[in-house]
Amino acid sequence: CDKDPQTTVIENGRSQRGRFSFEVFRFVKHKNQKMSTVFLHCVTKLCRADDCPFLMPVGFEATSF
Repeated sequence: CDKDPQTTVIENGRSQRGRFSFEVFRFVKHKNQKMSTVFLHCVTKLCRADDCPFLMPVGFEATSF
């Protein structure tokens, strides 16, 4: 869901994966590390192919699995 203006949904409903991007920050104590751990908590919805057009934003097409 892209309700947060810092989240951009790149792909959702076109394949068996979804792609998105969002801004993150790094704590000051981790500033010298090359990588940081990010935890994502996600809610997913599965729909039947004939129901998906009602759930997806305009411009996206449903695909069969």
